Amino acid sequence: MSDQTVKLAEKEWSVNDTPPKSDQLPRTRHVSDGKMYTYRGNKLLSIKKATKPTPYKLSTKKQHVEAREKETATKKKGARDLFYEFQKMEKK
Repeated sequence: MSDQTVKLAEKEWSVNDTPPKSDQLPRTRHVSDGKMYTYRGNKLLSIKKATKPTPYKLSTKKQHVEAREKETATKKKGARDLFYEFQKMEKK
């Protein structure tokens, strides 16, 4: 590798002279006294009010997808049953 390509490769990893996110430590969280504390390394990033998670809601899109999947499953079962019936008739 030439010196120019090495210099370019060294420059590409940093954007605006900040290290890449892969070098950052993962965030850790804990909840106490109704507050959620977020840390990165040993540094406190934020303190927020801890709330209960929102219950899972099925969106209409997911319901339609599930309905389509059920329809295709029943069609496949029906086709399979017909196939077995025809095989039985051919054997007789």
